[in-house]
Amino acid sequence: ALNIQLNTSGSHGALQFAGSTGSSSLLSGIISISGTIDLSDTGITGFTRDDGKNNEFTGTLSGSSAKIELATGQYYGGNIGTAELGQGKGEIFRHQYIGLFAKTGTGASFSDVEIAGTVNVAPRKDGFYIGGLAAVVNDGASVTNVDITESMTIDMKNKQEYVGGMFGLVDSNSSNNIELKGNSSSDTLEIKPNITIKGTSADEQYIGGAIGNISSVKTFGIDLANVTVATRLTSSRSGTDCAAGGLIGRIAGNSGSNTRTVNLNGVTVSGSTLTFTNATSHTGGFLGYAWHNTNVVFEGSGLSVSG
Repeated sequence: ALNIQLNTSGSHGALQFAGSTGSSSLLSGIISISGTIDLSDTGITGFTRDDGKNNEFTGTLSGSSAKIELATGQYYGGNIGTAELGQGKGEIFRHQYIGLFAKTGTGASFSDVEIAGTVNVAPRKDGFYIGGLAAVVNDGASVTNVDITESMTIDMKNKQEYVGGMFGLVDSNSSNNIELKGNSSSDTLEIKPNITIKGTSADEQYIGGAIGNISSVKTFGIDLANVTVATRLTSSRSGTDCAAGGLIGRIAGNSGSNTRTVNLNGVTVSGSTLTFTNATSHTGGFLGYAWHNTNVVFEGSGLSVSG
C-alpha cells in the first residue's frame, strides 16, 4: 500500500506520500487529486495499510474530474491476465482490508472522483473486507459524485467476506448517516461495478453493488439522492444461497428497537443484472438478502427502474 501511516518528517526509504506532511495530517486533512492515477504495475493497493492495523481516514478526498485506476492484486511490474490469476500471482489472499482506504472514521468525505480498474482477491483467512473506495466505514461518511466502475473478481474459499463496489462493511455504533449523492438529476453518482464471484460458499459472505454489509446497531440512515445503480454481478460460487443485492448485500438485525432508514430520492436502477449459477435464495435485486429493522422511505422523485 501507499502507506500514509509511514509519512514522517524524515526520510526512511519507505513508500510514502511525497513531502514532509505527517501521517496524522494526511489522515485528517484534504487530499486533492486531478487527472488519472493509474496504479497498474505498481503493486500499490491503496493509500493506507491493508492489514487493519492503522488509524482511520477522517479527512477529505477531493477530485477534479479525477479517476483512480485500481490494480489490486497486481504485483510491482506485473501484468497478469485474468486466466492466470492465483495465490501470490495477481490475487491478494492474506491482507484483509482491501480498498483505496482500509478504514474511515468520523468526518470522512469523498467527492468528484471515479474509482475504476481491477480488484482481484482470493481470501485465505476469515474476516476479509473488500470495497473499491474503503474496506470498512466506521461512524458515517459523505460521498458526492463518486462513480464506482471497477471490476472485482473474488474467489471465495469458505471464509468470512464482505464485498461492496464502494464499501465492504459499514460498522458503526453511532447515528451518523451514510450519504451518497450526485450533483443533480442529470449528473448522478453512478454505482456500476462489475463483480464476479466464484469459489465455495460459507456463512457471513455478503455482496453488494455499493455496500456488502451494514451492521450498525444504532438508529442510522443511508441517504441516496441523484444516484444511478447499474450493478453487474455474476456468481458461480457453490451453494444454493448467496446474500447479495444490487445496492446493499444485507442490513443486519440488531437486538434493540433502533430502526435504520434507507432514504431514496432520485434513484434510478437501470441495466442492473445479478446472475447466479447455483444460488436460489437469499438474493435481492436492490436491497439484497435482508434489511432487518429498516424503513425504506421514498422522497421527492423516489425510485425508478428500467432496463
